Amino acid sequence: MKTICIVFFCLMNISLYAKPNVTYYQEYEALGFALYADNHEICPVYVQFDFTLRNLRVENKSKAYFVIPPKSVRFKITNLLVVSPLEDFSFTYIANTNFGNPEDSDYDGVFQYYLPFKKGEAYKVKQGYEGAFSHLDTYAIDFDMPEGTEIYAARGGMVVNVEQSHEKSCKTEACAKDNNFILIYHNDGTFAEYSHIKHNGSLVKKGDMVKIGQAIGYSGNVGWSDGPHLHFEVYLPKPFQKERLKTNFLTGDGSDYSILAEYMQYTRDY
Repeated sequence: MKTICIVFFCLMNISLYAKPNVTYYQEYEALGFALYADNHEICPVYVQFDFTLRNLRVENKSKAYFVIPPKSVRFKITNLLVVSPLEDFSFTYIANTNFGNPEDSDYDGVFQYYLPFKKGEAYKVKQGYEGAFSHLDTYAIDFDMPEGTEIYAARGGMVVNVEQSHEKSCKTEACAKDNNFILIYHNDGTFAEYSHIKHNGSLVKKGDMVKIGQAIGYSGNVGWSDGPHLHFEVYLPKPFQKERLKTNFLTGDGSDYSILAEYMQYTRDY
């Protein structure tokens, strides 16, 4: 009997610039193959497989996705079992991988975020939730701020990804792939993206723990951008999309909070 196994691997992400570092591999077993993963990230990731099978079946094919724990080695995902032992078998797959755990949905919906800039400063919301330029049907906020403005963590968490190598920008989606960002993982399973930071403008690195109100980088004008600003969003990972969330921000002296409104200016005096 001749046995054939061909594997193609591809990462496809809900974010063009947040790519989890995960290695997938298979080992031959008596009844077929076992599929494993090494998650090199410091937070959980989730993966959905698109299999093409010949004379094989997925042992738990009803699962829509698989969650891989952080820093896990040889994590068994599933078995691919031979249907007929007298015939050849083969398989290919595409692995769609993203940060987070869609099953961790008990997030803090009333958390009060810091404004992501320095105490004593004030900035206008250039584009708010569901804005007309690039936030259609999206809960994200653009703060109008000069390039090089210091950015502060709106909430504490763990830095899971940083990209700061890009310098190009343009006013079309074609430049989305050139974005710079800091991605922070919160303890309730949500993520915050701080985007369009300047070239080499991060003050933190992957693996750092940051506190609320801590300086983390400098704003810029990189990627899909119509001018210098900070793009901020909070999201829950869902298969296979981001569930972006409206967030409450402390305003003024910190004694009040609100959902930020487009074109309004807000001061951080706390």
